Amino acid sequence: MLNTKYVLAGNEAQGVIKNDSAYGNAWYVKDIETVNNADEEIAELGLHDPRHTAVMDVSRFKQDQVHFLKDTAAYVKLTAFKPYELVYECSSKYEGFIVFSEVFYPKGWTATIDEKPTTIKQVNYVLRGLHVQPGKHTITMKMSNESYLLGNKIALGCSGLIYLGFVLVLYTTFKGNKK
Repeated sequence: MLNTKYVLAGNEAQGVIKNDSAYGNAWYVKDIETVNNADEEIAELGLHDPRHTAVMDVSRFKQDQVHFLKDTAAYVKLTAFKPYELVYECSSKYEGFIVFSEVFYPKGWTATIDEKPTTIKQVNYVLRGLHVQPGKHTITMKMSNESYLLGNKIALGCSGLIYLGFVLVLYTTFKGNKK
């Protein structure tokens, strides 16, 4: 489910095994199995094929529709990737539910479908999911946790000060050697 394409099984060159059964970055499911708590969610995961059925804790997320028609031509593909932004393109002639091979975080990430805000739901205990209407859509997921982004800006500023200090030390050292 987490799109692991290769598994390290030793230190030799033959110790890398390709995982041909990785699900990809995202996929449509035809059913959602609803449960009442996290323990039931973990237990239910082993009873279904995650490529076809997502498991959702309905004590945390509301989901009215749990069965979807399968469009054999439906697709979801990751079209742009940045550390704080993921852009997907999807298309289906039927309403559907997409499971993303991304870890669900209760705070920080937001999603839009064609620039309209939507709710990211937790499925399969650790993954993200979205309910999507029929048609072709652009899905954008962005990190919007202000404290995390502020921390990154502070770290960048501190790095800049360190580089500036290094340049000043070099300048004064070479200036002093000329005298």
